[in-house]
Amino acid sequence: MPERFFTLLRQDFPMCDLLIVIGTSLRVQPFAGLIDMVKSNCPRLLINKEKVGERDPRLHALGIFSGGFNFGEGNYRGSVVLSPHPVASIRYL
Repeated sequence: MPERFFTLLRQDFPMCDLLIVIGTSLRVQPFAGLIDMVKSNCPRLLINKEKVGERDPRLHALGIFSGGFNFGEGNYRGSVVLSPHPVASIRYL
């Protein structure tokens, strides 16, 4: 990745009010780690064919905060729109 990517990442992500993640497996770095670069109180929205990037509740129970999405009911850290056609869902939104 070009240096500009990392420079803007450090500038922009702390100011993020809403993180929207679309159509990804969240398995490839550096992009997989981007969901943890926003503030801890920043809402995250996943529009995808399947749930990905979910926080490991076992680690959380041990006091290890792995970040990621939290899809539990009433949590602001992760909302999900599951769709076989994410592009159609985006157009709808």
